[in-house]
Amino acid sequence: MGSLVKPPFAVHRPVWQRARRSLALGLLTTACSFNSATGRLQLTTVSESQEVELGRQTDAEVVEALGLYDDEQLTALVERVGAELASHSERPTLPWTFRVLDEPAVNAFALPGGYVYATRGLLVHLQSEHELAAVLGHEIGHVTARHGVVQLRKSRVAAASVGVFRIVDPNLRHVGGLAASTAGLALLKHSRDDEFEADTLGLRYAGKAGYAPGAAVAVFDVLVGVSRVEQSERVPNWLSTHPDPEQRRTRVQSMVSAKAPTPPELDEDYLAMLDGVLYGEDPRNGFIVGTTFVHPRQGFRLDLPPGWQAMHQGPRVMAISEDEQALMVLTPTEAESGPKALEDFFADGSMELGEQWKGQVGGFPVTSAGFSVTGSDGVLMGLIAFIDYGEEVMALAAMGPQKGWTERSPAVATTFASFYRAERGLARVEPMRVRTSALSADTTLAKVDEAHPSAIELSRLALLNAVDAEAVLAEGTVIKRVEGFNPRAVEPSTPSAPGTAP
Repeated sequence: MGSLVKPPFAVHRPVWQRARRSLALGLLTTACSFNSATGRLQLTTVSESQEVELGRQTDAEVVEALGLYDDEQLTALVERVGAELASHSERPTLPWTFRVLDEPAVNAFALPGGYVYATRGLLVHLQSEHELAAVLGHEIGHVTARHGVVQLRKSRVAAASVGVFRIVDPNLRHVGGLAASTAGLALLKHSRDDEFEADTLGLRYAGKAGYAPGAAVAVFDVLVGVSRVEQSERVPNWLSTHPDPEQRRTRVQSMVSAKAPTPPELDEDYLAMLDGVLYGEDPRNGFIVGTTFVHPRQGFRLDLPPGWQAMHQGPRVMAISEDEQALMVLTPTEAESGPKALEDFFADGSMELGEQWKGQVGGFPVTSAGFSVTGSDGVLMGLIAFIDYGEEVMALAAMGPQKGWTERSPAVATTFASFYRAERGLARVEPMRVRTSALSADTTLAKVDEAHPSAIELSRLALLNAVDAEAVLAEGTVIKRVEGFNPRAVEPSTPSAPGTAP
């Protein structure tokens, strides 16, 4: 027998049903919309204007963190191709923005609201405008399908959580930017279904704009090749954020119509635009050789603890211990002097001041102190030093859990004492650049490299040209070579004398 007591809403069932229908209708009209790109209803609480604003705000962070590549011709090409593809999409009225980032990684990504990025590292590995269209079309597909709204919000939360070194850089303008350029954007991952959908949309847009959809297959060949060459070094971000490349290549290949236009065998106009483009990291903005970080433009060097993983952006470098428990940061500050910077560091009372020390490192005045801070996860120990480097004050900070800090201290102290003026040979370097030229006779890339060695190894050179190093290339074929300073081929010397003020 059922209960004799009815729930309150049962007494007024018609009223509740009307309210429920009203609520459902409200949710449907405010949170659901038909996406003409994907052909299905899409649940979202973000309006198009909010999406554009979200993308605009994050675009400023991306540009601040990674920088734009200064090449008017290449930028104009990316903007022209991107605009043409976007005009054939289902969202042509978005305020589309296409940028070339000054980033050596082979990467492309998009933000909500129509912000699409390609790195110079990716562009130099492509062979034609058709391949560029394949990349941009895919990213436009992510925007039209609105794949990135949720992922972007997650990445913004993660970037805001980079707080360990807020004490060094209160607004995280520098350390936060470094973290964003190396980790934050990695959160812009998409599901396999999202990737398949963006691949399909990219082929659609490329075909409508008159580009060869089959160029997408060549792009996948490049990306898989980069992954294999670099192996455990630096996996292309485009692969880590766009999973299953070989499966997607097979799928795209099966979708390309036999009647579709084929990419040109030689796109001389595109290749000509690559002549002089930077390849790899710009060593003038900092490079790491072994365990040594060198910044030629500012003229200093720093020996990092052996085994620590380091990343850098300009004169800022961050290193993470092997057990991922300790961090170290070197960054410029806006302080007027080292002593004043140290005073400000402890001003809010959140950290306990330890032993203080004043002296010199590498011939430069330094003010330093130990510190500890208690948080929800326990006690963190650290060492902070402010170096009066000419007219600039550099902050060097290290922090880790109290447990094990004593064992780390010698390596940390050695790094703090290693700040020196960089040797002349390391301070005067020129970046690697792509150089293009046409072959004067039938030959192989291996023979060309033997006669005129590039700054990079042959396997990377072959990948850059999308050819087998031993394959015979016909006279007139345009090939890419790389000239300039390669930090991989350099071993730093040990400084024999302290530096002098700039």
